[in-house]
Formats: sequence, C-alpha cells, structure tokens
Amino acid sequence: GADYAVVGEPRDVGSARALWEQDPYQFQFWAVSLLEAQPQAEQRRGADQGIDGIIYFVDGPRRTPQKVVIQVKGGRMSSPQIRDLKGVVEREKAALGLFISLDEPTRDMRAEEASGGFYQSDVWQRDFPKIQLRTITDLLAGRNFDLPPRQPMYRPAERVRPAEGEQGALEELAGGLGVNLVGVQSIRNSCDNIRRSCAGRNDGISPILTTKTRKIQRNPEYNNPNPQSCLFASIRG
Repeated sequence: GADYAVVGEPRDVGSARALWEQDPYQFQFWAVSLLEAQPQAEQRRGADQGIDGIIYFVDGPRRTPQKVVIQVKGGRMSSPQIRDLKGVVEREKAALGLFISLDEPTRDMRAEEASGGFYQSDVWQRDFPKIQLRTITDLLAGRNFDLPPRQPMYRPAERVRPAEGEQGALEELAGGLGVNLVGVQSIRNSCDNIRRSCAGRNDGISPILTTKTRKIQRNPEYNNPNPQSCLFASIRG
C-alpha cells in the first residue's frame, strides 16, 4: 500500500488494494458502487450480517421486487465464505448472491459457486446462476455479474434551455427575491411540469402539494386549469 496514495476513486487493482488497506469499509462502499447497488451504510461500524450491498429487480408472476445480496472481501478468502453467502441468500430469501473479491477465488470457492444452483426468471425466461463470484479486476474490465436487467432508481434530470429573452427576466426575478438563478429556474421548470400533468388528467383531481398536508386535493377549477389553480408555490428567501 506504500506505493499508492488513493485520491478519489480507485482506477486499478493496485489503488483498490491500497484503499482496502487504508479503510476496509470505504473499499466495500466503493466496490458496491461499481454495481450501482445500495450500500449498507448503517452497518458501517458493526457486524455486517453478511451483507455489504443490495440490488433489487422486478420479476416473478406478480412482478414483485426481488433482492440480490452482495458481499465484498478484500482479505484472505476460503470456500466457507461462499457457503456463508449461500446461507445469507437463504436467510434473506434473496434471488441471487454476489461475491466481490480483490484476489482470484480458489478452486474450492469456484466449486461452491458452481453448486449454488440457478434462479429461474419468469420475466426473462432464462436461468441465472444463484451464486456468482467476480474479482475487482473483472469488474474494472467490464466482466460484470450475470443479472436480470433492472431499471435505474432515478431518472436523469432534463436539461431545459430558456427561450430567447427569458434569461434576463429570470436574473431580475432572482435578484429581487434574494435567491440564486438556479433555484428560480428549478421552480419554473417544476411549475411547467405540473401544469402539463394537470392538463393531461381528466378525473377532476389536480396534484396540489402543500408543505403542511402534502395531500392530493380536489380542485373545482380543474376542468379549466391555469397556473394559479394548478400550482401554489411559495419561495422563502
């Protein structure tokens, strides 16, 4: 680890190993992030109960969320660790168990992986190995786990360019309110989105959101929506 000073995220196995030696917990979080998984941050300083990260995907006859548990190991490894992973998968009623390691798994570990059986996907009509092992080298090289496709948890924000002549008006409004221009543009875009949502509904309900109740309320003016009847916004300086 003396040959590496880890600044930012590791980009190769050497810097990944240095991160493991400096802070095993940060190494686990980083390794889980390679899969865009949910780290188990609340277990940082306690027993991890065999789970360092979780992934969900939708499958089954009722299209329900299915859990994938992830373990990360940076130190010495042995086949009992893979047997433990199988136990965690069973305990958590998970669909799959993933094991990420710094070093190449042993032959016995590979044998445990092969004996793990398969998860049968109802949506994709194929089998996925229930227990899977990958190294950091594999993941950095793009050799990922064999998983059912999943939707991203968040949709990227849409970039909106103001129409010609609007920028100066927005800057003037921002200055008068004592807020930054980014905040004003964000509120303006939210208003536009809600107006479009109101215009597209026909059930007599408009999504008016208040900071006190956060409830959907009936709007008698909904059949002829306008910015005032569709959205009440408050800006606090």
